[in-house]
Amino acid sequence: MMRRQRKSILFLLGLIFLGAGCWPFGRETAYIEAPKLPDITVPPTLEGARASTGGQEATITPELDTALLVAALPSEARGCALGETREQRHPVPLPDGTRSEYVSVERELLCDTDPGKNILLSISDTRGIPVLTAFFEAFQGYSSNGSRRFSFPVEDETGWVTYTDDATGQKNGVGSMTMLYRKRFLLQIDSSGALNEQELIDLARAFRFAKLR
Repeated sequence: MMRRQRKSILFLLGLIFLGAGCWPFGRETAYIEAPKLPDITVPPTLEGARASTGGQEATITPELDTALLVAALPSEARGCALGETREQRHPVPLPDGTRSEYVSVERELLCDTDPGKNILLSISDTRGIPVLTAFFEAFQGYSSNGSRRFSFPVEDETGWVTYTDDATGQKNGVGSMTMLYRKRFLLQIDSSGALNEQELIDLARAFRFAKLR
């Protein structure tokens, strides 16, 4: 009995010292925290309000736990290895002209010995602040000289792929994907030579949207 108890204690101690980061699920949800922004008191100003909303009405949502943003990121693509995931914090004006911040997370997928062929995934929690989402409303499709932008359906929303073929025209060029989920979460993929158009779409559909509901 004593030997069995000793083995159990050693096993638990091993879990504590190894940490969750040594396990696959720990690696996928781990991230490097961003330094906190300095506390700055910004009095309400008309100019700040206009910068935030452009005169639109807005409902600003509370900040979502960064761990949920990280959990929503895809963890692999076509055999790419999981790289670092980083949290970033950004100052932003609010509709009353004061200042707050929004959080984004970025994950790199290592796809080749050439760093230029890696994939960068990101989610930004815009919290519904119009200045962070207004550009998305201007997205339109086009096609010209080996470059194009087109939309595709994903999770009852619209995603946009922007792609430029490589010199051989084999569609292994520079591509990106942008979508706005629930009018709040800005999801982006940037790839240079690592993904073709369909693989960009497939990776966009691999975001874990349930974590953002």
